[in-house]
Amino acid sequence: MTGRTEAAAYYWKGSSLSILFDLIGTILSGGYSVAGIGALGDEIAITQVFIAIDPARAGSTEENDRIADAIIADLKASEPAVPGGEIRYPGERESRAMEENLRLGVPVLEDKWEELLRMYDAPEGEEVESLIGTSEAHNDHKKNRMDR
Repeated sequence: MTGRTEAAAYYWKGSSLSILFDLIGTILSGGYSVAGIGALGDEIAITQVFIAIDPARAGSTEENDRIADAIIADLKASEPAVPGGEIRYPGERESRAMEENLRLGVPVLEDKWEELLRMYDAPEGEEVESLIGTSEAHNDHKKNRMDR
């Protein structure tokens, strides 16, 4: 194998599943395969298949959670590609950010917040401040998020 096909087939763990979905999706939808889309130059007539799975039919919530937790624990036990790096599962960073935002408020650049207040002629003061939080933890949270 050469070029793109070799990289797709052998470079990453999920490539076989990706190729299978490309094959199934192309056949079921009558659209273009990944290779066909690449040959067009423009992304038109793209293959799309929607698969809905009810995990409750596969087992209890507790059993499904146990399986997911075991897989995540195994993933987290992997050695990072970069020494000292962190192994994350898809969506983990977003999940953490959402938890932080719910706990500390959504970080907003100060100049953008002031611009928003001017646009809506919102009153400055305690009521507005309570919406964004004024605690030191919130300010640290904003700074850390902006540094990422």
